[in-house]
Parts: sequence; structure tokens; C-alpha cells
Amino acid sequence: MPRRRSTATQSTLTGNENRSSLLSVLMADLELFPDRLRDLLNRLEGVSDIARSVEASTLETLSHEMHIAFEKRKQEVLEAAVRVGLGLPSTYARICSRFDAALWAVRSAVNKKVLPPTILALADTCSQVSVENESLAKRQGFAASDSAMAALSGIDLPMPGKMMDCRLFSRPKIKVNNQVNKPIREALSEVVGVRPSVKIAAYVVDMLLPVRDGDYTKAIYSMIKDQRYSDAIPVLRRQLDSSPNSRACLSLLAYCYFNTQDFINSADHYERLVRLVPQETDYKLYQAQALYQACMFDKAMKVLSTISDPLYHGRVTKLKAAIKYGEEDLVSARALLDNCAEDDPDTDINHACILYKEGRYEDALPKFATALMTQGYNPHLSYNLALCYYKLKEYNQAIKYIADIMERGIREHPELGVGMATEGIEFRSVGNTLTLHETALIEAFNLKAAIEYKIGTLDAAREALTDMPPRSEEELDAVTLHNQALINMDTKPTEGFEKLQFLLQQNPFPPETLGNLLLLYCKFGYHNLAADVMAENTHLTQKYLSQYLSGFLDALITQQTSPDDAYKKFEEIAVRHTESLRKSTKRVQEAKANQDDVAMKKAVSDFEETLESYIPVLLAQAKIYWDLEQYAQVENIFHKTVEFCSENDTWRLHVANVLFVQDNKYKEAIGFYEPLVKKNYSNLLSVDPIVLANLCVSYIMTAMNEEAEELMRKIEKEEERIHYEDPEKRVYHLSIVNLIIGTLYCSKGNYEFGISRLIRSLEPYNKKLSYETWYYTKRCILSFIENFAKRTLFPTDSFIQECLDFLDNCESFGKEVRTTEIMALEESNVHEGKNTVAYEARLLKELLLRVLIPNSLL
Repeated sequence: MPRRRSTATQSTLTGNENRSSLLSVLMADLELFPDRLRDLLNRLEGVSDIARSVEASTLETLSHEMHIAFEKRKQEVLEAAVRVGLGLPSTYARICSRFDAALWAVRSAVNKKVLPPTILALADTCSQVSVENESLAKRQGFAASDSAMAALSGIDLPMPGKMMDCRLFSRPKIKVNNQVNKPIREALSEVVGVRPSVKIAAYVVDMLLPVRDGDYTKAIYSMIKDQRYSDAIPVLRRQLDSSPNSRACLSLLAYCYFNTQDFINSADHYERLVRLVPQETDYKLYQAQALYQACMFDKAMKVLSTISDPLYHGRVTKLKAAIKYGEEDLVSARALLDNCAEDDPDTDINHACILYKEGRYEDALPKFATALMTQGYNPHLSYNLALCYYKLKEYNQAIKYIADIMERGIREHPELGVGMATEGIEFRSVGNTLTLHETALIEAFNLKAAIEYKIGTLDAAREALTDMPPRSEEELDAVTLHNQALINMDTKPTEGFEKLQFLLQQNPFPPETLGNLLLLYCKFGYHNLAADVMAENTHLTQKYLSQYLSGFLDALITQQTSPDDAYKKFEEIAVRHTESLRKSTKRVQEAKANQDDVAMKKAVSDFEETLESYIPVLLAQAKIYWDLEQYAQVENIFHKTVEFCSENDTWRLHVANVLFVQDNKYKEAIGFYEPLVKKNYSNLLSVDPIVLANLCVSYIMTAMNEEAEELMRKIEKEEERIHYEDPEKRVYHLSIVNLIIGTLYCSKGNYEFGISRLIRSLEPYNKKLSYETWYYTKRCILSFIENFAKRTLFPTDSFIQECLDFLDNCESFGKEVRTTEIMALEESNVHEGKNTVAYEARLLKELLLRVLIPNSLL
């Protein structure tokens, strides 16, 4: 037992030179804590000799031990809450957030070697949980059972020896009533306000005890049992430094590295084991597995070629097939699988994976489904089924399997913190643990995000990515990083390009990365960068770009220097697609005549897939003439494709736009705009505000004012509903509609009515003033000032004063609103102070005053 000191001497130990290094750190950081905690630290000097040699790794281990115990306790509390009728989402979030906040405090404090305040924070937080939930139960009139209330009100720090039935270190037994923890209990009593249980005091003492030599084996195996591989690695590395040829240490390190997904380090340690014990075949197989996981396929095959033991034939063959699958040599992979045992359940799954890779999703589905039925529930098999349905565009079926994965993952592993980030609850990183991998939650959330992105619900796609278990950015997998970049590209383009460029330098990277990066370069106008990437990575373009995508990108890049040549290249692609569309249409008609539902479904799917590739080519051709303002030619291009595209919403939208800009075809434009708006009439704010504005203008220009007013009232109600649900959310639909209408009146010379409408559309300024709304507003005001200077119009004094007041308001509320788009990969040459609405509003006010007041009076 550590030497104990008299309680009476505790308050006189401030200047004692024998205090531990831990308490020295605590005393140096006193300013970080309230007075009551400062008093506690002074009193804890009475047991300072207990904490002589606490290492950072030991503290980290202990904090993780506390985490495991409290995650278990949190689950008990949640179950108790359900039993007493508190199983509500708000209750769940409150309980989880309090536990997680406490554990976060533990982590932060332990990293600074600040243990006693951590214990207090944890005890205090947990007591608040019990009080809140018990009082809530009483308010709602629930009769709690004795067992439930015991779980809710008896939250306490467990003894280390009771954590997960596993002791991390062998320490001397602490008697809970001994004299060592007595001063701690008294100090805690004064600080917390209530006398704590003896367990808390004992735990404070026990946490400060060092690890005894000779107990490392038990400690390490306990860490591995609890899947705390990151905690075991530094301990094992220190042991390996003292015994470089320790077979046990090398084996455990390799195993821990493998489970933390550090496959290169794992392979290196297995290689050392192979050299140390060449007759042990297991180490060769494990080395090959680690190399395979690190995508070092050639090295893995070389290692496997050295294994000749017939007992390992099945496992070696299976691993070779996996390597060939990773190399996309599907013929060799299938040949190797044919040599595997037929009764091995993995064989059918692997064959299904090859069918998926070949694009034969209908054939892969039954094999995955059979495996799921025979083997029982497996998250990864469910994910494979969802992925096949996604490829077949049967999104409802895919979502069904995804929801099942998520539901089970959340229910069985609440410690993974699913949805915490979306709710704004601060939650620690869960890391890339084996548990996380086994749940397939990351894969499921990524697939859900992909589905939402495909159907155009970007907000839901972003939410799917934030719902996944929280991890730090350096812990993110390649697929998550790719999806984050793609889905957030409109709001964070610079960050998105950085992520895609980073992924392109990795091996391997998601196959879609290269094509998406090149398309986004072209979308944002960086055609030169796209050309450079294609020229520098010809080996990648041949592997990852289809013939269609390669030709399309080549035509887009050519368009910047030679529109005529680009048009010819687009035409070549278009001709091939129109032929395919005609053939698919013919097959649909034949299948319909023969009443062959399977053939008809296949033909319709082929038609839709070809049309999806054809529309971008058609729009690229039309854009060449659009940029030249040859709108009649654009209309002619669309007219030629009416037999294939008449039901496509994208095609209809662009036809409406080209009719609208020709001024004399508003009635025809209504015929194309109206179905698009009515299709989403129950959710008008999902429609592009420009479409709504153009439809309103078309109504006005064809004397259909009642329809225009009705549409605007509907938009206003939708915005009021959104504002009621989320007061902080900004919506600009009605503002942009009014801005477009105001611009229309200004273009007709009615500046007073037009600008007055613009001004009203931007109220309140703190929510409506933005880059887009200011863009339309300043053009109308500048046009008004120009005509006023030419004395072609004579506005009233009240209108001029209204304009001046409006510009003053824009100056006040526009100091943080930018006036130019943020270029993703270019530095702006505009001075930061001039790139604001406030600066431009002052400039417009100066111009208006110069026109209003003669120079002689200025």
C-alpha cells in the first residue's frame, strides 16, 4: 500500500518539494479551474505520493477504460428510460449528450494529466442525468419500477475491476473505507456539495497508481480483448524496443496494426516474423492478407507463391482470387474461385461479387439474397444487396436494406454516435474500429447519400453524410471523402477540389474520382486544368474514363479554342446516341407487342440510360449557339430531338428558356414552364427560383396577371412555413421573383414601379440581401442613374429619396455580403474592401447624388 499521510497535515503541503509530477502540473494550471476545484487540488496533496510515475499512455488507457464502462452504463440508463416511458428522441439525445460530454471532458482532462476535476465533472454530469430523467418521469405521470429507477438514479463510477469483466492492470486491492481515500471523500464532499460514494474516492486513488512490472501481459491482452488496439500499440512498441526479436510482441503488434487498418505496418511486422520463424506458414498468410488490404497486390502474390502447404490451399486460393478481383482481372479471379470448395459459403458470395463487377446485377442479386438467408443477417451482405438495387435504379428496395443496416447499427451500437453531428451535438471521433467496420454503417450512409444525390435531394444527401458515425478528417475513408467533395461542391468548391486532387494521388481511389474531377473543372471553367490532368494521366484516363466520357471531355476542352471543331465532335457523339435511342425505342415497341414484361423493362432501362448520356451532349451543342445569341438555331437543335426528349424535364426546361429569351414567345414558354412547376406544386421551394420568376413574367406579358399573383401568393406561404419551421434558414424564391418582375418593368422604362418592387423584395435586408439578389438590383439602379443623367426621365423627389434610403440600408447590412463569386482555384484581384455590397451601395449613392446635384454645388 502507498504511504498515507495524516488528514491534519493536508492544508500545509503547498510548498512540499516531494509532491508528484502530476500535481505539479495541476498546480501550474490552477487558473483554469474555479475556486472550489482549486481547494480540492490543495486537499488532494494529502495523497500526492500515490501519483509519482503516471505516464501519459497510462492515463489514456484509464480514460478509455472509463469510456467503456460508461458506454455500458449509458445503455442501461437508456433502457431504463424506455421502461419508465421516457423512450423519446429528446430524452435519448439528452442522456447521450450528457454522457458523451462527460467522457469528452475525461479525454481532455486526461490529455493534460488533470484527473481529479475530471472525476468531479463526470460524477456531477451523471447526477444531473438521473435528476433530470426522474423529474421528467414524475411530470409525465409515469410509474417507474424499482429496477428502472435504480438504474436511473444510481449512476456512479464503477470499480476498475468490474469493467467489462476485465482488469486492465493488476493493482493492489483498495479497501473502500481505508484512510487513503478518506481525505479525498471529504474534499469531494466540500466541492460537489454532497458526500460522494466510497467508489468514487477509491477510483480516484486507483487511477493514480502506476502499472507494476510483470503485469504487462495481462494488461495487453485485456486491451486486445476490449478491441483497444490503439492503446495496446504504444505499450507493445516499448516492449519491442527492449526485445527486438520477441515473437509474441511482433505478432501482437502486427495484429493490432491490422485491426487499426494500418496494413503497411502490419505487413512489415509479419515480414519480420517470417524471417524470424520461416517454418510458420500462418505468418506468411497473414503478411499476404495485410499486403492485399494495402492494395500491394504484386507483393501479396509473391508471398502467397511461397506457401506450398496443402492445408492452406483453400485459403491461399481464396486470397489469390481476391487479389485478382482487386486487379480487375475477373477471368483469373473466376478461374481461381472454381478451384475453391463448393461447400464454402464464401464461394457463392465471391462469385456474386464478380457478377456485380461485370455489371450483371440481376444475376448477382439472388446469390447475395441466398447467402443472406443461409448465413443469417450480415450487414455487408445487406449492403451488397442494396448496392445491386442501386445500380438497377430500384432505389426504394435499396433504401429498405440501408434502413435495416442503420436501424440495427444504432440499436446495437449507440456508442457510435449516429446522427449526433447532424443534431449539433459535439461528439468525439469513434475512429476506424473493427466494430464500426462490422456494422457497415459507413457504407450504408454513403450509399444513401448517393441515392439522394441521384434523385436531386441535396439537403438529404448532406444529412446522410453528417449522420454517419463521427470521425476526424484524417480518419475518413476514400469514398466518404469523395462524396463529401461532390455533394458540397456548390458551397465549398475549393475544399472539394482539394479533396478530389488528394484522392487522385492515392492508390487506389474511387473509380469515379477522375471523371468527376475533370467534369467539375469544365463546369467551373478550368478547362486548361482539365486538359493538363488528362495529358499527365493518360494511363488513368484509359482505365477510368469510358469512350463516351473521354470524347465528351475532349469536345468540351476543344470548344474553348475552336467552337466549330467542338460542334463536330459533339455531333459525332450525338449521332451514335440517336441510333442507340432509335434501336431502344424499337425494342420497347416489340416487347410491348409481345407482352414481354422482362424484355420491355430491359429496353426501357437501356433507353433511359442512353438518354441520360445524350442530354449533356445536346445541351453542349445548344450552348455554342446560345453564347452567340443565335436563339433560333438553339430552338432548331431542340426541335430535332423532340421524338426522344419530349418527356425529359431537363430538355423541357431548356426549351422553355430559349423560348422565353426570344420575347415574342411567352405563351409557348408557359406551355413548358407550367408542367414543371405544377409537378412540384406541393413543394414550390424545390423549384429553381429563376423558373418561377420566368413563369410569372410570362404570365404578366400575356395578360395572365391573376395566375401570376396566385403563384406568388403560393410562394409567399411556402416561405412563411419554412421561416416558421426554421427561422434562421434563408430562402430567396419570392425575392428573386419580385426582382425579375421589377427588372422587367425597368426594362420597359417604368423605373419608379420597378425599383420600388426591387426595394420591397429585399426586406428584411439582413435575410434577403445576398450576392444573387444584389446582382439584379444594382443593374436596375445603374440603368436608372444612366437614364436620369441623360435626362430621358424625371423622377419625383420622393422616389429619389426612397432610392437614397435604400442604398443607405444596403450599406448598413451589406458589409459582409460579397458581390463577386468566390473562385474555387483562383485568387481574386478585387480588393477585399471593394468586394462588398456596402462599397457598391456607397458608389451608387455617389453617382446618384452627382446626377441629382449640379457639379457647381458639389
